Amino acid sequence: MTAEDREKLKLQVMRHEGIRLKPYQDTVGKWTIGVGRNLSDRGITNDEAEFLLENDLHECISDCRNFPWFDALDGVRQRVICDMRFNLGASGLRRFRNTLAAISRADYNAAADGMVRSLWARQVKGRATALAAMMRTGQDFYLS
Repeated sequence: MTAEDREKLKLQVMRHEGIRLKPYQDTVGKWTIGVGRNLSDRGITNDEAEFLLENDLHECISDCRNFPWFDALDGVRQRVICDMRFNLGASGLRRFRNTLAAISRADYNAAADGMVRSLWARQVKGRATALAAMMRTGQDFYLS
């Protein structure tokens, strides 16, 4: 197939399938997303999952840079904030007002204490424990 015919095929399939950016159930009950991607039977590949993750991480980092103190943090603590942002979403992270205020004044013990006392910590358990330890110490507990 020529490149021109491949592009025409893409446009043709998009016209027939439409494009949906959120999962939906198709006419036979299969979970579908995008341009007819059957998630129920096919799912996504590792490469596609990593592509989505890269986009999501870019969004998280960009959002975290809105905190005026973010770029001054060491890399470990930046990763803690971004990991929380990834897990909680933008509004969820911003509900950690006392924790964020503690980070802004470099009171990492208070920030870690706020993290482990939260509902979020009870929900994500080991993730919160590890991230709080990283916040408290500035030491990497995952990649070292």
